[in-house]
Amino acid sequence: MQVLVLDDSLTTQSAILAVLLDKGFQVYCTSSVDKAMAYVRQGAVDLLVMRHRINGRGSLSVALAAEYHNPEVATILLSDMAGGDADELFDLLPSMNCLLGVRTPPPLIAQCAVAVLGVPARRPAPVQTAERPVFISHRAPPQRLMTAFREAARVGM
Repeated sequence: MQVLVLDDSLTTQSAILAVLLDKGFQVYCTSSVDKAMAYVRQGAVDLLVMRHRINGRGSLSVALAAEYHNPEVATILLSDMAGGDADELFDLLPSMNCLLGVRTPPPLIAQCAVAVLGVPARRPAPVQTAERPVFISHRAPPQRLMTAFREAARVGM
């Protein structure tokens, strides 16, 4: 099972990472909303642990994209929202299983993650470097892609 941790605190990231790796999860950590979006687009995320705001930027779009690419994804959100605002978050994000305060100790966050997903039956193989997201601009297709399109058009496919 794959977990994406989106947090701008490296201390929190490393504490959650250590506990979840010990439990047998594959964990990818980032402090960038853009990198998290690229990883989520692969559709391999089973659990998203994220702060409501990363470096002053809203991060709920990552949770919405995760739901789009994997409707079975679960989300643990770290936020200090309370009352009606917190209720609205649960309405906005159907995947949200848990809302924790931003000062929640990382070991407790990791325990909540284990409770949401359960413990994997066996320790999965580590993620290979080649499987990580690759950023590709859609503005200017690579030359070899254009050559392949021209060749397919010429052949009549």
